Amino acid sequence: MPSWRIIKIAVADAKGEVAALAVGAALLILVYNLHMDDGVVLYPAILTLAVMTVYLVAKSLRMARFYKQLEAAKTAASEADGETAVESHVFDTIHQVHSRHLSEIYRLRGQIEERNAVFSQFIHGMKSSVAVIELAGEKFAGGEGADILAENEKLKKGLEQALNLLRLDAFANDYVPEKFALDALVKEAINEHKRDFIYAGVYPKVSGHAMVYSDPKWCGFMIGQVISNAVKYSPAGGHVTFEIGEGALCVTDRGDGIPPEDLSRVFDMFFTGANGRRRKDATGIGLFMVKHIAGRLGVGVAVDSVLGEGTAVTFTFPLPNLTKM
Repeated sequence: MPSWRIIKIAVADAKGEVAALAVGAALLILVYNLHMDDGVVLYPAILTLAVMTVYLVAKSLRMARFYKQLEAAKTAASEADGETAVESHVFDTIHQVHSRHLSEIYRLRGQIEERNAVFSQFIHGMKSSVAVIELAGEKFAGGEGADILAENEKLKKGLEQALNLLRLDAFANDYVPEKFALDALVKEAINEHKRDFIYAGVYPKVSGHAMVYSDPKWCGFMIGQVISNAVKYSPAGGHVTFEIGEGALCVTDRGDGIPPEDLSRVFDMFFTGANGRRRKDATGIGLFMVKHIAGRLGVGVAVDSVLGEGTAVTFTFPLPNLTKM
């Protein structure tokens, strides 16, 4: 806190003392004038002013120390010592509040971890069933078999997305950075979504080459989320292009585009926008996870779009990392 503010607070807090000193000064002047022939004003006024100045300086210094300890107590449950009974009581109260809040945080964190463990176990069990359905669906060529596989693919992606959402809380435990070819990762992501491309009648185009340093698994997940959106909103017979440059990847579709009023909110959780509201399968989670993961990886992500012309999502990998390769 600035010194002038502390002095201002000290003066405001010492109104009673200042008033008492002023009354004392007036009485002192009155006594001097009653016992002396010549009117004496200057000496008692200077004496009172000196006492008042010393008092306010001492009070300001004590208050500065108190506010410094108070600022420290805001961010840590430190047991600061107050010079007065009131100050000691304030710090004791802050410490008690910290302790209660920390206990509540630990309790809630334990509940969340238990819940996430149950959900994770449940999702893994569902993935086994999805794998069995996929094997069964592949025995039927076309027709009903293709429909089963298409719906099963949606289930598989939804379960994988749910698992990754649970893993975000423990991101540091599942982060393994390494050097890899960005174009190879893009082709791998396209291959994982080949059924989406085939069913939608959309074709991928990849150009360029670059080496980057990051976590390929999480980067692949981000690219996969963008591919899902690009294919979903692209017209049949359209293309999704992947342009790779030095430390950058731009994924562009020629689909519906995003309304200008929705563009600033595409990374908000559960925001589906005008386009998403027209589709039953939009969740508003995919791009939120992309933005969150990109932030943890130190990767820049931006969305540009023109309504009716298409959307471009650009990933920018930090160039300083490239010097480590």
